[in-house]
Amino acid sequence: MQGLSKFQRLILQSAISITESMTDADKATLNDSIVNHLLDLDGPIRVEKTTYTDWERYVAILSTGYQEIAETLEILNDTTVLVRRFPYSGTRIERTRYLRFLISSHWNEIYILKERLVAYPKRIARFSKAASIASNNTNSLTALPSVVEDWLDPILRKRGRHVHVYRHDSRDLQKLELMTLFESINEELALGLKELQDLDYKDIRKALATEFTTNANSISSTVDSYFDLIYDAITDNDVLQTPAGYS
Repeated sequence: MQGLSKFQRLILQSAISITESMTDADKATLNDSIVNHLLDLDGPIRVEKTTYTDWERYVAILSTGYQEIAETLEILNDTTVLVRRFPYSGTRIERTRYLRFLISSHWNEIYILKERLVAYPKRIARFSKAASIASNNTNSLTALPSVVEDWLDPILRKRGRHVHVYRHDSRDLQKLELMTLFESINEELALGLKELQDLDYKDIRKALATEFTTNANSISSTVDSYFDLIYDAITDNDVLQTPAGYS
């Protein structure tokens, strides 16, 4: 089983164990809150509690961090599909701006993913120490952020370390935008450039699709390995280790 899927199953099993230990009244409240949330009804959309056990807080930390990482990975994979399509013909959105938007989204998601992958094991390690998680291998969790840096920095260096500050640019995109500008101000020139513009656009889109897919595949493999390491650190015989005093 791949690391990400295996970890998801662990989280779901742990969440189920919490709901199974709830009182009937709490289960009814939880059911009502889920229905309210899904159907946008009046009433509470979460179970309000004044106190939480270390076990509940631990599972919440694991679940929230996992969901943040999985969501970012999904968006990153979405860009590999979106770059192959242009669904906005006949609107004010130009093809070049659409490509720029996708480039920005792709690289920003990689940057966000890296930040989340670095932060997640730190949060787990801090809580594990505070709650005295039995025989937890916090050393491997503490070392994982630097491993993430080693994994993802070579990919991010393609774009530049300040991905969140500077907008991506290239000569090919600039040339395509210049053709678009000429098209808007000179009809005769537009007709002469249209075939070249279409060919250049297809070439750029094809190159981006290849780049996005290569990045996404490499990162998906990295994330699987990452969750394998976390799984081994927080489980014992495939069972999530528990806070001290939990029974």
